[in-house]
Amino acid sequence: MGGRGTNARYLCKGDYDDGGQYCIGFGGSSVDRRVGQEILKVIAPLGVEASLRALDELSAGDAAQRAALSSKLEQLAYEAKKAFEQYDAVDARNRLAASELERRWNEKLEEIEAVKQRLSSQDAQRYSLSPEEEIRVRSMGDHFAQVWQSDHSPPTLKKMIFRTAIEEIIVRTDQDKRALSW
Repeated sequence: MGGRGTNARYLCKGDYDDGGQYCIGFGGSSVDRRVGQEILKVIAPLGVEASLRALDELSAGDAAQRAALSSKLEQLAYEAKKAFEQYDAVDARNRLAASELERRWNEKLEEIEAVKQRLSSQDAQRYSLSPEEEIRVRSMGDHFAQVWQSDHSPPTLKKMIFRTAIEEIIVRTDQDKRALSW
């Protein structure tokens, strides 16, 4: 960090841990700016595609979860019907068997109700983008460079993108140790 902890500073440890000295150290703002430009060259064209894929994944995940719950509800309805048929067919004088079959039938009915509530809850929580929000998401993809350079783009997000996209950066100095190259 800089003198007041506000600017990044990069250091190559060299043999510092063994009592030696750093091999190179330099301020990070120019490097961060340059790396940011390189990242934008690669990522910006993919911005629209990424925003559209994100929209698709939001709706696809919701649809898959609804389909799974609907299938479960269908299976439980079948099982409840079978449990009722068994209960209905038992001789009422056989109270122990009738009681157990009634308990199983009620258990299936409770499971059906629980799945119906989960489906209803999912409908209430389902978030679909308004047309205005969808336009904003698409616009962010179209204008990724402006979003990246915005003061509202958190540094932690940029760091995560850097770490995902970059494996290694090698920095060297010129012979006079006056300029950096990478």
